[in-house]
Amino acid sequence: MPFRVPPASKKAADAAGGGAAFKAELKSDKILPETRKQKDKAFGEAYTLTTYGSDDCGGKPIASKTIRGCKGSPSLKECPKDMWTKAYTCKKTEKPDDMVYSENWSWGVYKGQFLMRYESGGNTWKHLEPGKMAYDDTCYQWLDDVQHVFLLQKLNAPSCKPINSFGQKEKLGESSKSGAFLGTSGSFKLVKAPKAPVAKPAPKKKKSSDFAGSKTVATPKVPKV
Repeated sequence: MPFRVPPASKKAADAAGGGAAFKAELKSDKILPETRKQKDKAFGEAYTLTTYGSDDCGGKPIASKTIRGCKGSPSLKECPKDMWTKAYTCKKTEKPDDMVYSENWSWGVYKGQFLMRYESGGNTWKHLEPGKMAYDDTCYQWLDDVQHVFLLQKLNAPSCKPINSFGQKEKLGESSKSGAFLGTSGSFKLVKAPKAPVAKPAPKKKKSSDFAGSKTVATPKVPKV
């Protein structure tokens, strides 16, 4: 009996296409950002990805990288485009002569939740799988939070390899040139990146032109007697 692929949660599906939340935003008096730059500023949220060689996010981290998440947008499609990080590529079938890596996966963080997006056959939204919330103490594991998602789809799950490393694994204690990436073992964390402190503007120095309007009054000479 073939395995039936469970649909993504209604919450994730609504987020992707808009749903009730998007319609409510359209009816409100709130002014939505329009340009790409405005959306990036309004909806972007920084997270730090940290990878570990262990299965429980313990021990010395392998690498870290700051990525852009998304929050506050009425739908996923309104989020900054760079919120999606290309992660894995896979073969479609398990046929020995199938050498094409045509199936692709990306991941991102939307409203504090880890998401994985499946792209296949030109469909960039083939499947959207919601994961755990990204809290400071949340640990994501390769087996439970990534590989398990591959197994739910009709593709060659064992063939899936990281895109960032071209199939190579991160080495403990060494950072890749592109920073941390999701591999095929170990674990990782996603934590909100601390906001940079806002520097107070330095007091303005008075220019010589500020005194241009003032006139020096000459001292009158006293005639000699």
